[in-house]
Amino acid sequence: MKYLLGAALFASLMSMPAAAAPLSPETAHEVQCFIATSSLIDNPDKTISSGGLMGTLFFAGEVFGSDPHIDLAAAVKAEAQGLTDDRVKALLTQCGGEMTDRGKQISAAGAQLQGPSAQTP
Repeated sequence: MKYLLGAALFASLMSMPAAAAPLSPETAHEVQCFIATSSLIDNPDKTISSGGLMGTLFFAGEVFGSDPHIDLAAAVKAEAQGLTDDRVKALLTQCGGEMTDRGKQISAAGAQLQGPSAQTP
C-alpha cells in the first residue's frame, strides 16, 4: 500500500503543470521537506517507510498551514526540479530535526494538558 502511495504520488505530481506563482522561501522549504520525506515511503524497511509517511503528512500540514490555497502538485513539480540526491539527503537531516523539535513541543503541550502530576522536573 505504501509503495503504491509513493509511486502514485510522484507519477501524478510530475504530470501537473508548473506552479503559477513563486513560493515564499518558507513554503519552498516545506515543499522540499515534503518531497524529501516522501522519497522514503517506498523503502523496504518499515521503520524508514513509516517515518517517511509521517514526515510527508507532517510537511503537507506545514505547507497548507503556510499557504492554504497552494497548488501542491505544481509546487512539488517546481521544487523537485532543482533537488539533487545530495540535497535530498541534507534535507532529510534538516527536516528530520524540524520534526523532532516540533515533536518535543507537542509532548510538552500534552504534558501541560495532563496537569502537574504528568510533568517531569
